[in-house]
Amino acid sequence: MTDTTATLDTVPPVPPSGAPHGRRAASASPGADADRIDPRRLAAFLAMVFGMFMAILDIQIVSASSGPGDPAFFDRNADTPQPFPDEMMRAETLKAMTKTDIAPLTPTPAGIIAV
Repeated sequence: MTDTTATLDTVPPVPPSGAPHGRRAASASPGADADRIDPRRLAAFLAMVFGMFMAILDIQIVSASSGPGDPAFFDRNADTPQPFPDEMMRAETLKAMTKTDIAPLTPTPAGIIAV
């Protein structure tokens, strides 16, 4: 009687890529393509880093060039540069908030009378 069971020594190993016997896989190591960075993604990342650097640089330049007494807004209707009056600033802010449907956190006289 002949023994028909195969032993591990007689069974040829199957390549991990599923390629037929005698052929090599497409790449020498299976993770070689996964380790490469797509050039478009690299360019996008570098553009983002450059943009963030420019934003920080811009903030630093503006903060270094303005003094502690420099106003943030100037009155464009004045003949000489002077700070925007607080009353006009509040009125313009409330007008902009009304246009964008944002309710002010502090009550205004018109809001108190309407209630």
